[in-house]
Amino acid sequence: MAHVLVVDDDNNICDVLRDALSTFGHFVTVAHDGREGLQKLMEDVYQLVLLDLRMPVMNGFEMLQSVRSTLRSEVPVLIITAYASLDSLFQCTELGISGYLPKPFHLEELEAKVKQVLDGTMPPVSSLNRAARRRLTGREQEILLLMRQGFTDAEIAKRLFISPYTAHNHVKRIINKLGCRNRAEAVAISFVEDVFQA
Repeated sequence: MAHVLVVDDDNNICDVLRDALSTFGHFVTVAHDGREGLQKLMEDVYQLVLLDLRMPVMNGFEMLQSVRSTLRSEVPVLIITAYASLDSLFQCTELGISGYLPKPFHLEELEAKVKQVLDGTMPPVSSLNRAARRRLTGREQEILLLMRQGFTDAEIAKRLFISPYTAHNHVKRIINKLGCRNRAEAVAISFVEDVFQA
């Protein structure tokens, strides 16, 4: 059983997370913005923080910065958001996060990631996709880089002198190899995790 801090401005999400985490056997405290989250961290000890990025008053990235630089806390942080920019996810990785869970999520995914973080079996973010990275061909890495720049399948096809059908199939394979549900998640994970060859 762990003490988990949920920081999210969406009351419905907070209710879902509180109910789910309580069912998993954890004690849950909720904060509705980054400033309130920091206050809670100063008042008590937590084993995990579930942190949304887009919030009023103080956003999740600003809170994470303060947790690492001001509080000097190494508490594990799991980013849970539907609206993260790719830049913000990359910046969060630099500050040290345990992982990323896009909304909407399945409760089984939430339970598995929380368990891994608390058990200490969650690999460092930089190594999460090492096996997937090895499975990406050079062409797929090239296409993923273009996806990160916001190009559509048709635009990728034009740039690489391949058919839109071929580009679309490459994108589908990339999504499958990275274990993602959609294109946006694959792009986000490519920033958060170490997907590319050194």
